[in-house]
Amino acid sequence: YSEQERARKRARKMGVPAHYFTLGVIFEDEWSYGIRDLFLFPNGVKVPMTRKESKIGAKSAKIVVIPFSHKRVLLTGFIDKTAKKQTWETPRGRGDPALDIETNGRRELLEQVGMAATSIEPIYEDTRYGKAVLLAHIIDGYNVPISKDRNIIAEVRWATLREIQYMITNGEITDPALIAAYMYLQRFDFPE
Repeated sequence: YSEQERARKRARKMGVPAHYFTLGVIFEDEWSYGIRDLFLFPNGVKVPMTRKESKIGAKSAKIVVIPFSHKRVLLTGFIDKTAKKQTWETPRGRGDPALDIETNGRRELLEQVGMAATSIEPIYEDTRYGKAVLLAHIIDGYNVPISKDRNIIAEVRWATLREIQYMITNGEITDPALIAAYMYLQRFDFPE
């Protein structure tokens, strides 16, 4: 059976029309797509989930900024309420497709943590998918806004590469972009 057939069979058992469980793009207008795909729960159960994706957002760049100062990286901590633990990342977001990568990186840095950069250097760029990881030398003296709300920074921390290595080893850092940046910085050291 294909996943599609299994989903439709489940719909029939539940007594709802089979098209309720159709997978893929289920609607489209000039601004967005409606997508239904399978969500895999940790216990192995697959359930169709519907989400809405912006057409503008789908075309915009995905920007990750690694702020550094004095050979330390700024980490932002978020409370993951579902996992009931704190996760560590760096500033990121969807850039504006009309702007270049450096301008998008500067905007994300200012928007996410209220910091300005003296210089920004791309350390990874995928032009096909509009993804970029940027290394940003930041200007000292800015305060990062802290909040206990969901999806807002709960804690910030400056960490050396040795501290980041320890956090990765102990599972405190699992963010792929941050781990990739750590590998880059281990190999090439921080720009001066």
